[in-house]
Formats: sequence, structure tokens, C-alpha cells
Amino acid sequence: MRDLTAWVGLRDRWVVEGCYAELIEAVLPQVTELLFLDPGLETCLAHNRQRPWEPHKYADKAAQDAMLPQLQSWIAGYYTRDDPWSFVAHRALYERYTGSKQWLRDAADYR
Repeated sequence: MRDLTAWVGLRDRWVVEGCYAELIEAVLPQVTELLFLDPGLETCLAHNRQRPWEPHKYADKAAQDAMLPQLQSWIAGYYTRDDPWSFVAHRALYERYTGSKQWLRDAADYR
């Protein structure tokens, strides 16, 4: 977390993206606008199926594809889990933030 907060402190503009609410929590005091991207479960599952090979995570595309069912299952639980990577955690962070914020539910709004 120290690396992230130091990095943010050295820049005028930045974006932190991802499912890790604890990263957003760490930089929340410096946030000028919070965007909650919530395209829905089916869109998330479809995007996950279309991911290109990630060589920094997997030895080859076949190894990544072998993990797809497990990852799809984890994504499918997003709206029902209550862990730090769940809708519950993300919504709580969004609700706590008192600055400028938008909850974007349509992927077309992300462009």
C-alpha cells in the first residue's frame, strides 16, 4: 500500500482500477472523482471469457483457459459474496465516499 500511496502522491492525475477495494480505500483521501463500474454479471462473465492471454500470470494460453471455469465461478458470486472483492464491499466504499462520484451501470457509459 505504501508504494501505491507514494505513487499517487507524485502525480497530478491518476486512475486506480480493479476489484481490490482496499487499494481504493488506501488512496481515498486523494480521490477527486470515484467511478463505480457496475456493468452487471453477464457482461463481466462475457468480458472474462474474452480476456487475451496474460503471460505474466500463466505459462501459456492453455493454462489460462484451464483456470477459466474457476474464475467464472468466482465472478458469478460477486453479488452474493461479502468478501473484500465483492459488490457489498465496493458499494460500501462508494457509499462512504462523499466527493464527486458516479455509479455507471451500462458498459457503453465507460467510453
